[in-house]
Amino acid sequence: MKSNKMNITFIGGIFPPQNIDFFKEHSKGIFQYAADVMQKNIIRGLQNNTHQKLNIITLPFVGTFPNSCDLKYIHKHKFDSDVFSGTQVGFNNTKFINEFSKYKALKKEIIEQFSINKKPLHAVVIYGMFPFFLKITSFIKKKFPDVRICMIVPDLPHLMGGDNTKLHIKMYNRYIKGIVDNNISNVDAFVFISKYMEDYLKTSKPYDILEGIYNTDEKEIVAIKEISPTIFYSGTLALRYGIEKLLKSFSLIENPELRLWICGAGDGEEKVKEYAEKDSRIIFKGQLDRLEILKLQRKATILINPRDAKEDFTKYSFPSKTIEYLSSGTPTILYKLAGIPEEYYNYCFICEENGTEGLKNLIVKVLELPEEIRNNIGEKAKSFIITQKNETLQSLKIINLINRLS
Repeated sequence: MKSNKMNITFIGGIFPPQNIDFFKEHSKGIFQYAADVMQKNIIRGLQNNTHQKLNIITLPFVGTFPNSCDLKYIHKHKFDSDVFSGTQVGFNNTKFINEFSKYKALKKEIIEQFSINKKPLHAVVIYGMFPFFLKITSFIKKKFPDVRICMIVPDLPHLMGGDNTKLHIKMYNRYIKGIVDNNISNVDAFVFISKYMEDYLKTSKPYDILEGIYNTDEKEIVAIKEISPTIFYSGTLALRYGIEKLLKSFSLIENPELRLWICGAGDGEEKVKEYAEKDSRIIFKGQLDRLEILKLQRKATILINPRDAKEDFTKYSFPSKTIEYLSSGTPTILYKLAGIPEEYYNYCFICEENGTEGLKNLIVKVLELPEEIRNNIGEKAKSFIITQKNETLQSLKIINLINRLS
């Protein structure tokens, strides 16, 4: 169907707008804001290109019961807002049971919508290479062989399980590999976050790269800059993402007026609290709502992502905060990562050294630049994201992929 006018069903894990606060209240630890934002921006873009609402089927990306979420059951719920319309599928959220429950519930919902109620369907866009999503591709192809399936791969399966040195994670990864091998042929096209994903999956299917996506509504968010020079980090507080390096680098700077704000949750949270107790300039704000995070990014003097290229996984990822940071208009410090396209480095300060001393020196150097120069770099970055990485342009890549399959 060579047209942007097509009936697309989006299958993913968004939080329906009216339910997001409910899920946050019942979650423990990391809340999947980044995945939620990415999916909703993709949906907005697809709708801008097709000029109609997408049908959404969502299994919200909440942690499992009881360790990461106190909800044992997620109940089915129909939702319809100005932007998003669809079904929240109900499932048993208990650890080790939830994956099988999700597949069963998703299969039932697909039968109800497209077999019983005869809802029209041209293409399915699936977000995430989870076992239940991979297995459902097989069912869709058997039931609706003419439907085209496009899978968005934000993370590779072997990188989603946690510490790969642990036995149970290794066993889980073997289980995942079997599901990938048995079902990947059902997918007609892929959208990768990084170009290196294609090398890893070794697929001959059509694909495109969509490393990130910006919601143009966010350009209306404004905030007054802090008087004191302020460094800001927001995101997952993972030790492997370099959070302790940032803390050490900041501690080496003697300026008593300087501040470091940190937001997020993860295995590095206790380390952040430990440093904050010793240095009153370090302020840990916990896990905040996204709007508050975006305002803080605009208030800060410098934004930093301390993740460097030491770990192999950086080839297969694009930190979502890259687009968040650059779109804020606040000057940003990044390390060069293989998963970040080269064009982004024209709009930020690049840390060439991996050690704490190198990061500390660059922070000082950027702070010593005339404010006009810093602001000019920040504004150029903001313009780049808004004009070239917005939801309509980026999601058009998915539309074009689907059209190539018709």
